[in-house]
Amino acid sequence: MASNFPILTKIFDLQIWLMPQIPNFPRIHRYTLGIRLENELFELRNYCIKAINKINTEIEIRNASATLDGFRMSLRLAKKNICIF
Repeated sequence: MASNFPILTKIFDLQIWLMPQIPNFPRIHRYTLGIRLENELFELRNYCIKAINKINTEIEIRNASATLDGFRMSLRLAKKNICIF
């Protein structure tokens, strides 16, 4: 199924890249910012799957967009705090 929808492949690739990064975050950020990044990616994936399966497609796309914006801000914060190189 993911091969038919490049967005799912890209999210999966991002998860594969991010997961090993989180244990290397400084302790102060590992359990707050790291978990937030992880959860936002899982939410994004779930919204995309729901949109693909045509369950309230417009609503799910809007939710995915908002989640992606939050993920971007969290990722910028992680980079700024030298959690991600």
